[in-house]
Amino acid sequence: MELKSFFAQDELGNALPAATCYLYERGTENIVFGLRKSNGLGLLNPFLADANGLAQFAAPNGLYDLRITKGKRDYRLPVQFLDVTESLAEANGAALRAESARDAAQLAAGVKASPAEGLRTTTDGMFFTVVSHENAQSLILFKNEAGVAVEQTRYPSSTAVETINSFVKSKFKVQTVNDTLVAVRDSAGHETWMGINNRDGGPSNWALKMLYKYLGVKPAYVPGLLYAFPDALGRLTDLSIRDTDGQVPDWVIFRWAKRLKPLIGSDDSHPKTAYNNISNLPKLRMKQGQIRAGVSGVKLHLKIIGDSYSASHNFYMNDLTRFLAKDFGFGGSGYIGFNHGSSLGAKNFLYSNGSLSYFGGSWTLSPLGAASPDNRTIKAGAVGDYVSITAVDTADISTAATQAKLLFLGDGTSSTLRYRWGDALEWNTLALSGVGPQQLPFPVLPAGGNWKFRMEVVTGTPTLFGIYTENSASGVVVSKCAASGSASGDWYKNDTAWLTQQKSVTGFIPADAVLVMLGGNDQGASVTPETFLANLKGVVATHLEVHPGASFIVAMRWDTTRSSQYPMSAYTKLAAAWCWAQGIAFMDMQYAAMGDPAKYASTGQTPLISDDKIHPDPAKGAPVISEFFYTALR
Repeated sequence: MELKSFFAQDELGNALPAATCYLYERGTENIVFGLRKSNGLGLLNPFLADANGLAQFAAPNGLYDLRITKGKRDYRLPVQFLDVTESLAEANGAALRAESARDAAQLAAGVKASPAEGLRTTTDGMFFTVVSHENAQSLILFKNEAGVAVEQTRYPSSTAVETINSFVKSKFKVQTVNDTLVAVRDSAGHETWMGINNRDGGPSNWALKMLYKYLGVKPAYVPGLLYAFPDALGRLTDLSIRDTDGQVPDWVIFRWAKRLKPLIGSDDSHPKTAYNNISNLPKLRMKQGQIRAGVSGVKLHLKIIGDSYSASHNFYMNDLTRFLAKDFGFGGSGYIGFNHGSSLGAKNFLYSNGSLSYFGGSWTLSPLGAASPDNRTIKAGAVGDYVSITAVDTADISTAATQAKLLFLGDGTSSTLRYRWGDALEWNTLALSGVGPQQLPFPVLPAGGNWKFRMEVVTGTPTLFGIYTENSASGVVVSKCAASGSASGDWYKNDTAWLTQQKSVTGFIPADAVLVMLGGNDQGASVTPETFLANLKGVVATHLEVHPGASFIVAMRWDTTRSSQYPMSAYTKLAAAWCWAQGIAFMDMQYAAMGDPAKYASTGQTPLISDDKIHPDPAKGAPVISEFFYTALR
């Protein structure tokens, strides 16, 4: 059947949402049966257009009248449905009938006693038949080709036909009672679940009974519902879906409202669950699906913004990245900031600005709140200042880099850096210039994994952000954009110059999905929940402007026993309600711990928090966070 789309419109061409549509046989009031939706499911006639006035359906080949009505508007359109594949099938059927007629004509040419007699009594190109001596065959058709009897085909005997007929009858029964048209029987003659009714071609009553027996549910036909499952007494259950918009009927909502009220209380601003809107991550799910399908060259870029919970090597970041890389492959290190390093900084991309092995000289680390991917910059103080990153391959992570770039902040002056990817390798030069955030590819890349990157200042006093690398494989790229001690106000400032720089440098780091988890240091500084929410809105708006179409996830930390003016739940309540209203995915980490914070404090029954009463215990609390995030993102 051909699938077509029409739009219900008023006299001015405006859409008529939920208009009633009828399909009649041309020139009659006879309703056409056998309509289908775009997904192949049956469609009742008449039916409703969708919220945009779209009437999309498939119909058998033929000429019809489409009638559309709503209010005083009532008009008809002549339409034609022609499925080319069905026309081809009809043509093939005609060809088959012609072949059958040809065979009959050839059989009528006469039965010969033997191929030799057939050749004697026919000329070149003529056909003749000979009686077969096999029980399952009756005749053999030959063609005289230049005096040679060439076999064409063999025809079954009445014995063979009866055998096939008996077999078919033993397996199928054709009946018109009990609404059953055709049903397959087992070896004992019992009807199986493969039965067809004589009403609409759907399952027979026995088939429905068997489906109910083994599946525990059976659908019921109810006008206006796509699916409806009754209980044992025939009463409709909550497993009912409208055929107009895929939502549950209003009576289901009404029934659940009474049960949900005690759980929600007076606050019905958002569902009280661990994950809200978590299915609203289209870009993330698209990339995951492409990678699972084996599409080559697909990168899933995940950017994580946060405070010390996200910045530390010992908390969830390393494990979450490894979990995702195991599922989707590893696409590269992503951003390695000179503030807090890589998302895999514990084992694979080693860096610390607190160790002379990786950071030395007279660098100045900016205060928090810099317009930077990770909230800080480093500024050289003298020639010879250096940074170093050591890459270490593990069984699950390859540190190879097929592209790499330096991110820096130009101030209008020129600077020169030299770099290399191993202690014994030659130095390469980078010339830095420009104003504002800049990105500069490294002309020379490491030959493989297990590299040791070192970069030194040769001239000038450049201001640097970090480096960014990827490899050639499909997979996840997690960029850690986090700063220990940062609060929401450090990540958003209502300042034109600051926002311009932040948007520019943010755009240097690809993002298909952005996860932000802030609030811990807002709580510590007694920032009001309202101010926190305003800053959070700014962070989200900034990144969605730079990465349009990216999936966004907001996560909130759990409460702890530290003394503070506002509990974490005060920040979570506002953030959750806003995210729910905006359709933004939201994760409440409190559900990963549950209960009174005293129970999961360092001295509690299930100690998840360190003695500082703030951060997760690396061995106990950190795995809980990793699993909580991974469950939602995988």
